[in-house]
Amino acid sequence: MTAHACAVPDCDKTAPLGLLMCRRHWYAVPKPAQREVWRTWKLLLSGGHGMRPVYEAAVKVAVDAVTTRQQPARPQLGLDFGGGG
Repeated sequence: MTAHACAVPDCDKTAPLGLLMCRRHWYAVPKPAQREVWRTWKLLLSGGHGMRPVYEAAVKVAVDAVTTRQQPARPQLGLDFGGGG
């Protein structure tokens, strides 16, 4: 079975041919986004050439869902009320 890079940027894992992402990232995608990726992929494969932009939009939503989850917490921009000097 051939594999390709996971669709999530900076992921070093591979995904099997026919799947968008590695297992860990795919299961981090919300179910509605997963269903839309599959729905548009199937339509694209069945000859729906006009579906490519819709499929690509679904992929973007899925990838964004994973990458926004992985963002490190922003540092707090607070004042130091520790009372030191």
